[in-house]
Amino acid sequence: MPGNGKLSTSMEDLELTLLDVRGIEKPAEVKLDGRSFKRVLCGEGKQIHDSPYFEIGYARTVQVKNWKCIAVHIPGKIKA
Repeated sequence: MPGNGKLSTSMEDLELTLLDVRGIEKPAEVKLDGRSFKRVLCGEGKQIHDSPYFEIGYARTVQVKNWKCIAVHIPGKIKA
């Protein structure tokens, strides 16, 4: 598959991309926040996100061009 190794995507995009690659229509009652990046993988388009946003655990990050903001918030009490 064509590509330049600079694809900005997130896990939310993976489900919709897999459905798109397989030619499966997403059920109307299912809500998914991502966007398919099949066209990018096939060399038919450019980035799908201008400002990728990621969140995992207590960390969040957003990237805009050459700038990246990372924020980590740990709550006062962590329950095991």
